[in-house]
Amino acid sequence: MGPLGGPRTGGITARSGIRPRFCNCRVNLALATRSKPRNVFGMMERIEQSEAVATGKLALVTLALVLALILAATTSCSNDTVAGTATVQVFLTDAPLDLTTVNAVNVTVTELSLRTADDADGDSEKLTLVGGEPWTVNLLDYQNGDTVLMATGDIPAGEYAKIRFEVSAAELAMDDDGDEMTPDVVEPIFNPSGKVDIPVPFLVTAGMDMSITLDFDAELSVQVNTTGGTHPYILRPVINVVEMN
Repeated sequence: MGPLGGPRTGGITARSGIRPRFCNCRVNLALATRSKPRNVFGMMERIEQSEAVATGKLALVTLALVLALILAATTSCSNDTVAGTATVQVFLTDAPLDLTTVNAVNVTVTELSLRTADDADGDSEKLTLVGGEPWTVNLLDYQNGDTVLMATGDIPAGEYAKIRFEVSAAELAMDDDGDEMTPDVVEPIFNPSGKVDIPVPFLVTAGMDMSITLDFDAELSVQVNTTGGTHPYILRPVINVVEMN
């Protein structure tokens, strides 16, 4: 992006604890034989029922093993797609601003980066999409569905947790007298942290193109300091995810 509002480039082991209960069937048959030795037909009927139960349980075990193998194969294929790179784009827009005397809300960005999701050790990795020379965006130029491409780049496939803007300066340009012929009054906006973190958890797979549109709500982000301090305006960024695809 140019100095004012342009784009920048920058594994499952199958295991079952169910086994056919042939031992229990034989025990039940022995008890029945001792208690009613002359009931031959009843005994045969019980044998047939026990065999049917054992056969049914064996079928269930077989089915469980087949399903586990299918699941393992599916998971393996899914994991394979994580390797490689994907392309991500980050856009910016602004909700309508209800401050009629404000002509510009300029935000100067020096870096835009992604942060991966924490691994098993709680560590994450920073990936810079664009950085170096600062560029300025007037948020009011991108309202009512209009967007500006802030950054684009190829990133490793995997899970990501947030987007970070490094903001070096912000200012308001206001019409203080209603006369279009006179210059606007420019007021600096104090940014206490110098950065903006936007929680945006997402997953990209190899070969995937991902677009993320963020709404930087200028009206809610700029707060008036009513305590009479050094900074009349304070930047408390309110940024929401509008779209991911």
